[in-house]
Amino acid sequence: MRDTFAKFHPAVNMLYFCVAIILAMFLVHPVYLSISLFCSYAFFFTLNGKKKWRLALGLLIALIILAIINAFINSRGDTVLFLYCKNRPFTLEALYYGLSSSTIFVSVLLWFSCYNIVLSNDKITYLFSRMAPASSLVFSMVMRLIPHYQYKIKEIRKSRQGIGKVVPKLGKLAYISGGISVISILTSWALEDAVITTDSMRSRGFGSGKRSSFLNYTFDGKNVIVCCVFIICIMLTLSALISGALKVNYYPTYQQRTLDLGGIVGAVSYFIFLFTPTFLHWREELIWRKSKLKI
Repeated sequence: MRDTFAKFHPAVNMLYFCVAIILAMFLVHPVYLSISLFCSYAFFFTLNGKKKWRLALGLLIALIILAIINAFINSRGDTVLFLYCKNRPFTLEALYYGLSSSTIFVSVLLWFSCYNIVLSNDKITYLFSRMAPASSLVFSMVMRLIPHYQYKIKEIRKSRQGIGKVVPKLGKLAYISGGISVISILTSWALEDAVITTDSMRSRGFGSGKRSSFLNYTFDGKNVIVCCVFIICIMLTLSALISGALKVNYYPTYQQRTLDLGGIVGAVSYFIFLFTPTFLHWREELIWRKSKLKI
């Protein structure tokens, strides 16, 4: 089933991911880091199912490894856990800081992965076509050509293999020569394709009038409600950040402020904001399953 949040207006999608990625980088309180990591994993599995569980597990292992490596490299901090390598200290503060940094790194990677799935090239072009029509068009064409060129390289290699031009045991020199031939063929094809594309765009009247889009998104009531919820949650989270309730010191001694009422409200708002797309998807999937049972 298609993701529910992807059906919303591109402006709502863009608002969500921009704020989610920015807040994930600047909110370093352990509670807020845990919320960001949990919600990013929840949305990642919602979009991908169990197909990429190895990637998710690998990122979790990388989080732990990066935190330990930071503690071995960085010797700052007053709380020494043990000594190693000529009395070099392994400190608790460095471990905490490594956990914080690696959690931010993994969360941002997961948010960008979800961003690439929800916000397609067509949506980005739709959003920015009026403000920067040339740039949005170039961006859309580049994003399309990258996988297209990869497919074309495979096609050229298979064609050369079919006529006996590719023999695995010819050596490195023949392998390099074959690679140069593939690049030469691809370059010729790309130049020819660029000329054809230019002629096609010119014959269709590109640049002669106001641009239109084949996608028609409407900012209906559902988008307004979700957007209002997002804005309220963002304002409450930022108010907790500005008030200093989320202040954390890692060096020389790890210190964090206990969350007061504003910090707790901000944490709940932050969770609601990040978990809303996952909740919307689960809600629609539950309704869909109930409707199937009634049939």
